[in-house]
Amino acid sequence: MNNVDFYFAFTRLNLGINELFDLFNRVYQHMPAQIGSKIFAEMDYPTENLTNEHYLEFQGQRFKINKLLEGAGFYEEIESIVAIEMDNRQFDWVKKLVQQSEFFQYRDRFLVHLTNIEPERIREARDEPSKIQNGDYFVDFGLAGPFQARPAGTLSLSITANEQSISKEWIKNIILMIAQSSPESLFMSYTRYFDYSDKAESIFSDRMAVDWLTFLPAEILPEEVPSAHEVMYFPNVGSLIIATEKVYNYRNPAMRKTAANIEKELYHLGLLPITAQGYSPTIDDLPFVSREQRLRNTRSQ
Repeated sequence: MNNVDFYFAFTRLNLGINELFDLFNRVYQHMPAQIGSKIFAEMDYPTENLTNEHYLEFQGQRFKINKLLEGAGFYEEIESIVAIEMDNRQFDWVKKLVQQSEFFQYRDRFLVHLTNIEPERIREARDEPSKIQNGDYFVDFGLAGPFQARPAGTLSLSITANEQSISKEWIKNIILMIAQSSPESLFMSYTRYFDYSDKAESIFSDRMAVDWLTFLPAEILPEEVPSAHEVMYFPNVGSLIIATEKVYNYRNPAMRKTAANIEKELYHLGLLPITAQGYSPTIDDLPFVSREQRLRNTRSQ
């Protein structure tokens, strides 16, 4: 069985900081039981605001510092990153810490990673996949934004585990939950197998390769991409193409054939983006295309 790092992110979430943390709470409640009961919150935090290297005291609460990395802030204005250990029922305190920081109040941005084990262990597992044991399930949420001037939050999720432990159904439910909270947001995703040094490539030169979950800013009907396991359309935003029921492994011949067929179908629809460096926009830059627009463009050619 193969170990995999599955990642997705929603950007441009039109949510305030309270709404973003509330959304995270709802998403977290849908995570599988193996996530455990601990949360490690890793964030920029000024060293002078720390009581000592072992504990952070804030509004009468004392939190254990799991790790303090000085000179390694996410933003150059802050000189340290602190990882705080807490019970998962206490994650509201993370929001309070963020909101009270001068960095959030005056710079209008923040970045927090919320993990179910020590952040260092997750980084070590990604660098040395052989350390991932059967049954390990590492989760890394990212919450970020500016919020004050113009809400533009980001919520990302990375799962490092055995491919058999990752369920399409609950990932789909989480994606639906986030998309419905901010319909105009943008979505991206990738699946990385640790044992492979190469990566999937499209059967078309300089075109996007289909992954397990592929988002395109276009209205696509399921019958237009019959090779896909599932197609989910988000009105006026785009379509999420789920290639296979199980985690997509491009080294699997049957799955690769499915992806190739999807790429052919998208290509013939004019919806397989060019990815040649220096010649193409990113998915974020592509305009939304309705099915009516596509049909009208086809008739005019």
